[in-house]
Amino acid sequence: MLEARGRSGTDDTMLGVGTCLVMLGSVLRGRVGRAWTAPIRWFGRHSYEVYLTHEFVVVGMTALYMRVQRGSPLWWIAAEVALAAPLGAVVARWYSEPMNRMLRGAAPPTQHS
Repeated sequence: MLEARGRSGTDDTMLGVGTCLVMLGSVLRGRVGRAWTAPIRWFGRHSYEVYLTHEFVVVGMTALYMRVQRGSPLWWIAAEVALAAPLGAVVARWYSEPMNRMLRGAAPPTQHS
């Protein structure tokens, strides 16, 4: 699968498209509904956690792809992103945010019923 990314040039294309989406989201901020930019903003807020944990997903998905070799590699890459995001969210929720609160001396947020 990694070879398919390099051969097809999709790695550079995905980077460019992602960069353009971030730029577009920042330019359109406040001009369009917040729902449209919510995924981009979420990835921006959790980019460090996704960055730290995505390789676990990539290694597992690449090993699985090498075994079955079914479907387009682009679908597998999309699945990697779809799985890396929740993993990053778990790390943010249960590690990064509590650690940030502790380091900054803030009280944990209260839950509203």
